[in-house]
Amino acid sequence: MSSNDKLVYIVLAALLCINLVQGYFMGLAHDEAYYWVYSKYLAWGYFDHPPLTAPAVGAGYVLIPNELGVRLVFLIMLALSLWWMWTMAGGRDAVLFITLVLSFALFQIVAILATPDTPLLFFATIFFLVMKRFLEQDDLRLSLLLGLCMALMLYSKYHGILVIVFTALAVPRLLRKRTFWLAAAFGMLFFLPHVIWQVRHDFVTIGFQLGRASSWFNSDYILKYITGQIGMAGVFSGLILYYILFVRFRPENEFQRVLKYNCIGMLAFFLLASLKGRVEANWTIVAYVPLGIIAHTYLQERPRLRRATMLLALFPIGIIIVLRVLMTAPPDNLWGLRRAYEFSDWRRITAEIEEYADGLPLTANLYQHASSISFYSSRVAPSLNINSRENQFTLLRLEDDLLDTPVCFVSSFEIAGAERVELRQGGELYLLRGLTVREIKEKFTRE
Repeated sequence: MSSNDKLVYIVLAALLCINLVQGYFMGLAHDEAYYWVYSKYLAWGYFDHPPLTAPAVGAGYVLIPNELGVRLVFLIMLALSLWWMWTMAGGRDAVLFITLVLSFALFQIVAILATPDTPLLFFATIFFLVMKRFLEQDDLRLSLLLGLCMALMLYSKYHGILVIVFTALAVPRLLRKRTFWLAAAFGMLFFLPHVIWQVRHDFVTIGFQLGRASSWFNSDYILKYITGQIGMAGVFSGLILYYILFVRFRPENEFQRVLKYNCIGMLAFFLLASLKGRVEANWTIVAYVPLGIIAHTYLQERPRLRRATMLLALFPIGIIIVLRVLMTAPPDNLWGLRRAYEFSDWRRITAEIEEYADGLPLTANLYQHASSISFYSSRVAPSLNINSRENQFTLLRLEDDLLDTPVCFVSSFEIAGAERVELRQGGELYLLRGLTVREIKEKFTRE
């Protein structure tokens, strides 16, 4: 192992340890708790997403039944993804690579959470790694491994199809190779159980994903998307990286073409998507694998630009450190970052709800609140989906067993005479006990 490899290995090992410590002390976000509910009802598909997140959460939670367990597999996936990125980058400038990786907010904030983005990042990175060898060697074993990666990307998030498409566009000769079509066929075969699940559930996940787009143009979505991607890439250093990507970098081989096409293609696709609706900044996480490799390849040969980029990258690194501290232990009255309380308050809130409920089954009107209450009470609380979009609880229909049972109802909307619980992120919860689920639905759905 070279000195560069050793340095990257040490830094990534230290980063994994930091992530494990933070994963233990930081409470779950609502989305993470929601995927924990997924893991309690393993299936080949879910209302919002393909299924791979659920077994990843469940496997870690079996080993460590707390917040760290929920995130354990995801943190290991992130560490391995970054190591394989370094392998593909050529292993020549460890300090530059480490600086770039630490300045990517998607890797240091989003990917440490138990969400579908990290498995997609993980399997897309393996896909690029296998593709690099596949372009050099037409091998049946590599073909089958490539197909497995295709399927696992799609099992993580449907966005994985973009990686396959942009790779084929980058290297059209792949479409003339029987081994590439064999890989696609094997991937489709492996993905077939999810397709069958979708057919049996009227393509509910596809319908949900397609239905998220707005029906009109909104310039705010475009502006937020562009500024979000600049921020995720490192703000000022990110502008340099995008300049390199779009203007300066010229691929010297097929694999570099694959990287450039995937990075630009992913960013462009979601820019177009922002014309019709809100695009979350994390949806482009896969683009930052090729972006990091391309930036490392280009900058290591240009000392002055390398030095300027690394100095500018210290700014996002500092911001990321502050944000991670605030996510773990936010102070009171944290203006502008209210969602940080989501990671710290729900153990206390759930305890207050359980005390008020006095043994009654718990329900909530929002699936986000139902999910966090479920995790911290260790009993799944149905979401009644009143003033809420449909979600996985719609398919589970857990409330059917409580239709005529008195419950404790946790509401995000005001109920006269209900017990109030203050939320540090603003607003209140309203607790009402004694009504049955049937009575709650009749009373509040009508209102």
